[in-house]
Amino acid sequence: MRAECCAFLAVGSADIEDPNGHGTHVAGIIGATGNNGIGVAGVAWRARLMMVRILDQDTFGWESDIIQGLNYAVANGAKVVNMNMGLATPGLLLTDAVGHAQARGVLLIAAAGNGGGAVLYPEAYPGVISIGASDQANNRASFSAFGERLDLLAPGVDILSTWNGLPYFTRSGTSMAAPQVAGVAALLAARMPAASPAELRACSLRTALDAGAPGHDVSTGWGLLNAAAALGCSTRLYLPFVKH
Repeated sequence: MRAECCAFLAVGSADIEDPNGHGTHVAGIIGATGNNGIGVAGVAWRARLMMVRILDQDTFGWESDIIQGLNYAVANGAKVVNMNMGLATPGLLLTDAVGHAQARGVLLIAAAGNGGGAVLYPEAYPGVISIGASDQANNRASFSAFGERLDLLAPGVDILSTWNGLPYFTRSGTSMAAPQVAGVAALLAARMPAASPAELRACSLRTALDAGAPGHDVSTGWGLLNAAAALGCSTRLYLPFVKH
């Protein structure tokens, strides 16, 4: 089963050079150096980033590559995993890998997809926070996936970040939205080190700003990411929380 979208791997090697620029853009959204008066600052600019490339320079790979990359991140101590790739249907081995990561206490966050259709996998698995893109008017971007498995929207149109071979570059996509949620999750995890992935997830979802019908809806999920409210949440207030 082939995956396509948005991260890159010279499969089976230790080479993490970015041949495309997409991975550098995502990494900058999460962790570009802040407080230096230069360029952009990442949402969690003091976080440590683990770069795991899983697709080739043409943005293609296999389900086995996703599994290998996810297992590597979990085995090497990742607490929050941001994923930017997608499969139209789930495979049993990928289901097992996602379950293993969640059992190890890892919070999984993933870009919902850019095809304007249903949320992809592993994004659509229960417990994974699936992220769509909003535009400058706080509406869901036309290219963003949607449906029952959509959890949150975050800005994903004309996002400026770091780029491979250039100081900065503007791109659009759910891959630009997901790392903003991952950055907030990293800040939450640092503030509440004893919180479980379910508690961190609940803080992000229950503090979202409604962008459509009250509560969850298929077009906007729980609404727009509200970083300030999420970082001020009490886990006791938002649990228990069960994915729709």
